[in-house]
Amino acid sequence: MATILLRAAFAGYLGGTLAFLGYLATRRHGLAKIGLGLSVAALAVHTASYGTDCAVYRAMVIVTPRGMCSLLAFVTAALTLAIAARHRLLILGAFIMPIVAILAGVAVAAPEPGTPAVVLQGPLFPLHVWTTYLGFAGFTVAFGVAVAWLVQEREIRSRHPKPLAFVLPPLDTIERLSLSLVNHALLLTGAGIVTGVLYLKQTDGVWWAWEPKATATVACWGIYAAVPVLRRTAGWRGRRLALLLVAGFVFVVFIFGGLSHLPGPLKPGPR
Repeated sequence: MATILLRAAFAGYLGGTLAFLGYLATRRHGLAKIGLGLSVAALAVHTASYGTDCAVYRAMVIVTPRGMCSLLAFVTAALTLAIAARHRLLILGAFIMPIVAILAGVAVAAPEPGTPAVVLQGPLFPLHVWTTYLGFAGFTVAFGVAVAWLVQEREIRSRHPKPLAFVLPPLDTIERLSLSLVNHALLLTGAGIVTGVLYLKQTDGVWWAWEPKATATVACWGIYAAVPVLRRTAGWRGRRLALLLVAGFVFVVFIFGGLSHLPGPLKPGPR
């Protein structure tokens, strides 16, 4: 049942992506509304899919590639839609929902989870998971916003800007949004690292384990922490800032792609 729902969610995300891209190309606001509607419906179905997986396995399904990509797609979609609705920036869907659709597609293609290895006890690990994934979702959305900034800058610098330049927000608005996303994501990811350390101490009796995913997460946090530091101390703005956010997202992809198959010290869910 969860797999069927996940496939339906993927179809909804894909349809929403195509509608948002159509809005980007044609400036027809009706397509943006269609994209929003399809994405919201997909998010609702995705909620049921992931909830069913967790209920069946009585654990947070996040250790396997399917679980990792499914949860990151879910929180990224939720964050994107919340920002688009709050700031009335439906155009952001054209830059971020394709990432959500790709993540959901990978989750659909991945094998179903096996049997949970450990039954979770206590709130620390779920708190670690949600804060970390919300942080990574913030970094993912910040990447999409940075790409929007680079596209808008190119259009503004062009002698013959395309109609796209009149759809995208001003550069200052895009930059403020990206900085706000990074600042909040840093707090959430930092909380995820701290709760992960506490959980490891509680379960294994050690404060740190030098395993790839945990180490890469800390390194990723350090890269994004450089964003506000460089902005204040070195005056980094505009293109430099956008390119740094793009580089940081490469690290996020590395963690969820290249390291997703590696085991770690936290084994709360299905292997």
